[in-house]
Amino acid sequence: MRRTHNFRDNIIEDRQTPRGSQRQKQIDGGSTRLASAAPEQPTRHLLWFPLLIGKRFFPQRSLRFAGKRGTSFVRLFITTSLFVLAACLTLSSSTATASTATASVENLHETLTEAMKQADALGYQGRFDLIAPAVNAHIDQKFMASKSIGRAWKKLSEAEQELWLQSFSNLTVANYAGRFKGYSGEHFVTNAEQDAPHKTKLVSTTLVLPNDDDVKLNYRLHETEAGWKIIDVYMNGTVSELSLRRSEYSSTLKRKGFDSLLTAVSEKLSKFAAGNVANDGTQITTGKADAP
Repeated sequence: MRRTHNFRDNIIEDRQTPRGSQRQKQIDGGSTRLASAAPEQPTRHLLWFPLLIGKRFFPQRSLRFAGKRGTSFVRLFITTSLFVLAACLTLSSSTATASTATASVENLHETLTEAMKQADALGYQGRFDLIAPAVNAHIDQKFMASKSIGRAWKKLSEAEQELWLQSFSNLTVANYAGRFKGYSGEHFVTNAEQDAPHKTKLVSTTLVLPNDDDVKLNYRLHETEAGWKIIDVYMNGTVSELSLRRSEYSSTLKRKGFDSLLTAVSEKLSKFAAGNVANDGTQITTGKADAP
């Protein structure tokens, strides 16, 4: 006995036995099957998967009654779908992560460029006020403040830690406001982004100086709840700003104590405000001195 399936109506039709005699046997209550008929097979249920390939829907037998071919197809389909989904999610996550780290650096650069362009009109305090929000948003000030004095950070009281964080943050902003004080075509160029040790990112950039040699600025960032934030800056690819600060601050703290360290930072802030900034080769300075 040969059976054919109508996939749309899910109807199983016996083409060997005439419909009339088949119905008559059912009406008469006959229970005897034709001797020549093949043994009755379990009904193969058809399920419609909500999968559209091209312009056709494809039905698939249920796993319970489907043969090896149907089962293999379902397993292959599920495995392939999961693989493709995982690959897409991984690519999307990787792309988002990369662009976010670079965006943090570029957003800071945009603010610094704006400060240089408006340097004369803003003056030192105006540049400080313009730069401060961007610096605090894209630089992990607390991380750098704690690392700049090493193990001594944990020995400070909560009040002292807060005082040092405030002083360190102000000095970071003042360093930008006091040095980026003019504009003659300077601009930043982002070169590349790459993975760095300890789950950090390294974004390499260049500050193009029309009247001087270009300066390479490499930013190291780590991911926080607020996004990717800068934790160190390498001038010309080698000079670590965090290492320089730690060497200076740790020495002052060890020799003279915490109060002397705060005083030293306060004196630097006053020099930046007065435009009395010396270029020792480890920092960048643009423009001329601010008018008194």
